[in-house]
Amino acid sequence: MTKLISNKGYLGFCKQTSRTHPASAPEHYVRYTEAKFVPDQATTVLKEGGDGEYAKTVIKNSHKEKFNFKCAARPELVAYILAYLLGDDTKGGGSDPYTHTIIRGTSRLWLTLWRKIKDLVVQRVEGAKISTVTIEGEAGKEITLAVEGEGCWGTVLGSETIPTYETSAPFVFYHGNGRFKNDGAVTSEIKKFSIKIAVKGEALQTDDVVPGDIPDQALDIDVKLELYAASSAEWKKANYNNGASVSSGIYMGSMELDLQYTESAKIRQLKITIPNMTWQSIDIPMAGNPEPVTQEIAGIAVKNSADELITVVCKNDLSATLADAGS
Repeated sequence: MTKLISNKGYLGFCKQTSRTHPASAPEHYVRYTEAKFVPDQATTVLKEGGDGEYAKTVIKNSHKEKFNFKCAARPELVAYILAYLLGDDTKGGGSDPYTHTIIRGTSRLWLTLWRKIKDLVVQRVEGAKISTVTIEGEAGKEITLAVEGEGCWGTVLGSETIPTYETSAPFVFYHGNGRFKNDGAVTSEIKKFSIKIAVKGEALQTDDVVPGDIPDQALDIDVKLELYAASSAEWKKANYNNGASVSSGIYMGSMELDLQYTESAKIRQLKITIPNMTWQSIDIPMAGNPEPVTQEIAGIAVKNSADELITVVCKNDLSATLADAGS
């Protein structure tokens, strides 16, 4: 008996020209580690006189397409995903490697996504937007992306495409050797990091069973850095605003990760800069059994008039601008 195998399908995406115009074919295919596309269908069971003890009428209230996937962070993929989420990409350079500087634009891009279920059965999600991207890294491991989003429509296709995959290697934690910065200074004490970028936007339902729009409402960025404690300096900054007593102020720091490697003499880069972030309280735990102490610097990115909330620089072989501020 034939069985469906979890890694025999494919996952692809492409930007749309507008909400109601799905793309014709994927522009990039994802080497996923996990993927889930599940329609969100809200229903109401009506209890009416004459029904007795049985449910007899069920109303479908709404339908929207939810998706999420996880993958290793490769040079092309991470540029596409972050440009589509943040909305503005400035491309520089006349040959490989091209430099993509990604910042917050007017809005997220509309996307079409494809997921192959089995031969000649492909789920297509249309009028979609990415809502959350979480970038994580840990010493000795590959950098990962976790992507979440939702779409307005879904269709089932009876045809498929032949996927071609990005051949560049994933970024690995040690590709940032000597270039991790905490509070403006290079640190070699970093053990892991997590950056969660989320654009909140409620799917709006009007005169159809599917959403009529998914407007952007707020951009939030949560940062976590786990470091080995080499001194009490971070503890003092976070808990006492770098003073000697309780302060009404909250310590504001910064972070930067700069991952780079060379592929066929061409540089590949993922650099993320967050110039202003709050620091939450830090604990330096005490224990009877001696062991190295780690501390977590966590906070949210804060916008000031001079700096972007977040700036991403990617170097790869993509020669086109991925998003513009008016997208």
